[in-house]
Amino acid sequence: MSDPISASSYGTLDRTLAAIKSLDSQVSTLQEQTSTGEVSQSYAGLADVSSQVLDLTAAKSRSTAYDQVISDAQGKAGVMQTVLGQIGSLVSSVSTAALGLNASTPSSTVSSVADQAKAAFTQVASLLNTQYEGQYVFAGADGGNPPVPNAADATSSGFFTQIGAAVSALATVPSSPSVDTVISNTVATASSTDPATSLFSAYLLSSGATATPAQVQVSDTQAVSLGMTANANLPGVVSDPSIAGTGSAMSDILRGLAVLANSTTAIASNPDFATLVQNATDTLSSANGTLTQETGVIGQTQDTLTAAASANSSFQLAMTTQLNGLTNVDLASTISQLQTVNTQLQASYKLVSMASDLSLANYLSVGT
Repeated sequence: MSDPISASSYGTLDRTLAAIKSLDSQVSTLQEQTSTGEVSQSYAGLADVSSQVLDLTAAKSRSTAYDQVISDAQGKAGVMQTVLGQIGSLVSSVSTAALGLNASTPSSTVSSVADQAKAAFTQVASLLNTQYEGQYVFAGADGGNPPVPNAADATSSGFFTQIGAAVSALATVPSSPSVDTVISNTVATASSTDPATSLFSAYLLSSGATATPAQVQVSDTQAVSLGMTANANLPGVVSDPSIAGTGSAMSDILRGLAVLANSTTAIASNPDFATLVQNATDTLSSANGTLTQETGVIGQTQDTLTAAASANSSFQLAMTTQLNGLTNVDLASTISQLQTVNTQLQASYKLVSMASDLSLANYLSVGT
């Protein structure tokens, strides 16, 4: 006849051992959660929310990448603004110094203005080669190469020397060709795309000046344009057509500076010299106004970038909050749960011990 106490003890022991295994697993999980503060160290442990966590993590990673893109764009825009401001100051200084130059101006003054304009010409050429993070900011898509390849020798360029040759026609009185033709010839030189004449790179002389500026992606749904080439205005910015210049503010600036830089005492003695100077200073002033428009456009882009950075920051905060809600545990609640489960585990161990004692006692009683 079988002993009912022994059979019951074996059934209780089996159930208790299964419970211990489950409770022990719970304790391990809760201890890890208490230690790390996270639901699980692996996606597999996140069960039904793993796909959502993956999506949120990917979105947050993209947002973090946009942070760097926005920061780089802001840096580039800031450098562009600084350079345009420096060029504008140079132009204003030379233009002011040249105002009123005419045939009766002392030769020393003419020479002083010419020297100032020549120095400004070289400075502008150099400033157009400004770099940010190893890229030339006014080179368009060809950022790895300088937009003005020979900036250091700009006054030896075909651009400068050919304008000098055109202006030198006024060294004789009466001059031939006329001053209007001289001015027209300097504009033609400044507009030239002949590599032997132009200051600008082969890329800018080909497709670079008319290429659509690259879009800078600042979010999944937004991109901004930030590209200004050395020999062309920003898209949407038009030079004053009444000046009859090159259509490029920077080319007009370089032309005006080259005209004044090539002015000599002999040229200044020509009554038409005042007309030439007036054209140069009018062109410089007009081009400076165009630069002001461009700084305004870049300023709008900077505002957009600032707004994008703020939106990106808010997005990352939202993603972090959602991820924390899915992957992090309530530490106080988890500790309390660990204590409860651990108590249950200890009780189960005690029950196993009791069941073992009962089985042994039963065995001994049968044997006597």
